[in-house]
Amino acid sequence: MRSRLEYLLLAVLAGLAGAAAELADIATVRPWTPAAFWRTAAELALFWSVAAAGVALARLASLRSPARAGAWLCPLMGWAIAAFLVDLDGGGKLDTGLLLLVGLLALFALFWLHRRLDRFVAKLPLVGRWPAWPPVALLLLAWAVHQRDGRRPAAPTATPAKGAANVVWISLDTLRADHLGCYGNPRGLTPHLDALAKEGVLFETLACPMPLTAPSHTAMLTGLPPHESGVTKNGQPIPHGTPSLPLLLAGAGWATGGFVSGFPLQQRSSHFADHFGWYDDDFDPHAPVSEGGRLSPLGNLALRARRHFRPWKEAIHRDGRDTVDRALAWLRSETAAARPFCLFLHLYDVHGDYEPREPGMEPSRFWKLGRSQERMEFLDDPAHRDHLERLYDGEVKYVDAQVERIFAWLRAQGRWDDTLVLVTADHGESLGEHDYWYEHVDPYHVETHVPALFKLPRGEAAGTRVSGPAQTQDLAATVAALLGESFELPGASLAGAIESGAIGPRLLFCQSMFDYSNGHFVASVWNGRFKLLRREAAWENYDSRRIPRRDQLFDVLADPAETRDLLLEAAPPEGLDLDEMRTRLDEYVQKCFAIGPAQIDPEVAENLKRLGYGK
Repeated sequence: MRSRLEYLLLAVLAGLAGAAAELADIATVRPWTPAAFWRTAAELALFWSVAAAGVALARLASLRSPARAGAWLCPLMGWAIAAFLVDLDGGGKLDTGLLLLVGLLALFALFWLHRRLDRFVAKLPLVGRWPAWPPVALLLLAWAVHQRDGRRPAAPTATPAKGAANVVWISLDTLRADHLGCYGNPRGLTPHLDALAKEGVLFETLACPMPLTAPSHTAMLTGLPPHESGVTKNGQPIPHGTPSLPLLLAGAGWATGGFVSGFPLQQRSSHFADHFGWYDDDFDPHAPVSEGGRLSPLGNLALRARRHFRPWKEAIHRDGRDTVDRALAWLRSETAAARPFCLFLHLYDVHGDYEPREPGMEPSRFWKLGRSQERMEFLDDPAHRDHLERLYDGEVKYVDAQVERIFAWLRAQGRWDDTLVLVTADHGESLGEHDYWYEHVDPYHVETHVPALFKLPRGEAAGTRVSGPAQTQDLAATVAALLGESFELPGASLAGAIESGAIGPRLLFCQSMFDYSNGHFVASVWNGRFKLLRREAAWENYDSRRIPRRDQLFDVLADPAETRDLLLEAAPPEGLDLDEMRTRLDEYVQKCFAIGPAQIDPEVAENLKRLGYGK
């Protein structure tokens, strides 16, 4: 009996040692609170020690009776197999219950093989006479799988040129360009971004191709507009095999890391993790992150079990401070230090619901009200509108302070001069324009005009302002060109415009609100000055009293708020070929309808509803 207890204790100690090793590995690159550290330590210790002890008990039972071995082996091996399946399911698309069921089915095959395997192992020298081989084999196998990472792109096929620049790409969700001081806002909300503009290049009229988080970010990183990428809704993943700037940079030798703050960019709804070597999208504040985004299979199962069985609702976004904490931890890691890096940072704070950032300020009741009528009645009170605008301004100031933490780290490490910095947004926000509040579902200028600030390595082109029409799908090709890389990416590189200070005439298209069941849509075409907007639906379910169901024409440069519809006047503006713009818009709408409706996973759709989409 004593020898059996000693054997069991040895197995438990081996499990605890494995948990401690894994915890030590992830603790070096994760900013921890004491509660998060000890909670994670307890979970890993429980999963590792129970797994090792269970295998030991199964082994002891098998020495006496195959039936007893089966009783111990069935639940344990189901658990272990599920752990490995969770590890393979890096995107988190499979249900934990399904994984456990598959594990239970697979364990019967393992049990059938157990006695035959035991006879084979018994013939081996040394190992066959050592009764502890099963738990040790389990731990070694778990640690071996820990070295693989299913979410990492292919290994680099090239080495960056000596002196290659780092890339810091920051996307500030829902940030209107006109709320930055460098774009004319007088309230002093963005001192750090304004300073960045003075050190770099500012594009005056950059627009997104669709005012929606996932489609716009897909266009940013791939150069493909929504009707070509196929990503036309939040919750619709980027198609497998689509080239992107981070994927190409990873193949060229850059260390790539993505850190996101909103559910639309989590792996299970976007598949963005497939394009980065490291992708941090876990909004659980207690969740650890290991080097390269890896955990052992048992560690992965521990975290998956927490997500699946916890009684509280899953977080669908996180505070920008937490995301920046994780990004800085990655920047300090050996991965980012050993070679040029590309950091993609997404902050979601400016997206509603707005958090009070000033002392004594309360959150608004606006977000708890129903759609349309209730909200419009609430906003009839000027005090409520003023409160919401102050909340939005507070979030703008907050993200400005968070991005400065990244800038300060780069300066402190002496990496500021050799880093290409890009700050932009996926879309803007309506703050009462067109009697439309706190939404981004139309191609109006306040919803599509986003900032674009480049800080080039060694301070080149400092203070440059570039005029002319540009779109966020041009950014990936522009970054590649500025790095000196000849990647084949769609979109027009704006690198030449930095030298000339202007972008030539071109037509830019934007889509929104396509309903494939009844032919309703909203779309626009913009030539850099005049925008033709077409609406084939009156969207009564959103927060507007009335939006006309007809064509509208605006002079965006003279009237950025788009308050004067030129089609209501006697004649179109002189020199404008309105018929040509209508023809081109017709062609664009036909292309958008050709791709068909998006298919969204029901669980993903439910989380999007919690963010305010699809109500």
